Amino acid sequence: MKKRKREEGSAVWGESVCSKDQERRAFLQNQTGLREGTVQTQIKLLSGTEWMAREVVKEILWEVAECGAALDSARDLGQWEQPAPTIAPGPVRSKQEENVLFKLLEELDK
Repeated sequence: MKKRKREEGSAVWGESVCSKDQERRAFLQNQTGLREGTVQTQIKLLSGTEWMAREVVKEILWEVAECGAALDSARDLGQWEQPAPTIAPGPVRSKQEENVLFKLLEELDK
């Protein structure tokens, strides 16, 4: 309830412009005696949320650049082929041995 009243009454955090920011903006816009094109004429002041979003984007771009460099170096390695699994042949039983085993299974099932 208190938070709602506070947000309704004033600007939400990060969206208000303080007097120092207004003075800085006025100073930068009213500079005289400078040649045109030598100085950035307008600086956009960032709020806390805008600054944080830019920092997150910068970190993501650095990670992407590092991954891209790693993938470029891995491209030269060539294709890895997994060896086919070898299955050791089991002991081969004769028909008579298999019939004996099936009879034992049938007796156990009863």
